[in-house]
Amino acid sequence: MKKTLIMLFLFAFVQAGFCEITNEIRYNGRLKGYTVPLGGGNTRQLKFEYFDHATAGKSLGFETHNVIPNDDGVFSVTLKPNIQWNISGKIWIEVSIDGRAMKPREQIMAQPIALHANNGVPPGTVIAFAGDKMPDGYLPCDGTTRGTTEFPELYAAIGSIYGTASGGEFRLPNFQGMFLRGATPNGYSTSTPHPSYPTSTIYKSAPLGQLQGDTIRNIKGEISPSWSGDGSNNHTALFSSSYKDNSREATNNSNGWRMVFDASNVVPTDNENRPANYAVNYYIKY
Repeated sequence: MKKTLIMLFLFAFVQAGFCEITNEIRYNGRLKGYTVPLGGGNTRQLKFEYFDHATAGKSLGFETHNVIPNDDGVFSVTLKPNIQWNISGKIWIEVSIDGRAMKPREQIMAQPIALHANNGVPPGTVIAFAGDKMPDGYLPCDGTTRGTTEFPELYAAIGSIYGTASGGEFRLPNFQGMFLRGATPNGYSTSTPHPSYPTSTIYKSAPLGQLQGDTIRNIKGEISPSWSGDGSNNHTALFSSSYKDNSREATNNSNGWRMVFDASNVVPTDNENRPANYAVNYYIKY
């Protein structure tokens, strides 16, 4: 009969923000018979027994679990030992597979972790996400309110820049339908041209948290009341001119000439100013 081996990966989770060990342990392992993974959907009975010594000692209790490893022999169970951690000292765990104990015992090492790891991304970071499903550890940039105690790191990062609410809440930025731009120092107060552009051009953002409305640069032009006398309309780019009676000069009566400005003659138009774009979802790290 082949001897069953087990490769152990033990993790004890601690609730973030508390200085005590939880009575739940996530236990991950891999079952192998010599070098062959013991998977294939077969159920294995595992016994987990807790001791106060690495080799002998007193049993502190046990629990059994039926596991079904995957094709690579990998399994995962959640253990719930009934142990008083603060008075039991060091604890070792002994695993038995189908009635046979594996040696040596493994010491349980508690390790505090965060409920949501930052992964090196600081709270307040905004990402453009191409999918519909919000990634873990992020909130939508939709202008809704959140509790300051529920998301303290995010609140410490952005504070009330995007608005406050009653009852200890702060507001998330609302970037829905918005284009984002780099902030200039002190927002509108700056008067220094951007170093990469001509000195006659000054690019200025609004202060952080403040919506900057859409504008266009001014367009000026002039049309003089002159025509060829053949009754045809003069039409050039944005401007067009026409008249109703070429035998009379332009007056205030109904037969005078008129000037028309219509940007749709030369560019696509809509009810907003925008460049060509693709939509993305903006999320903020908490």
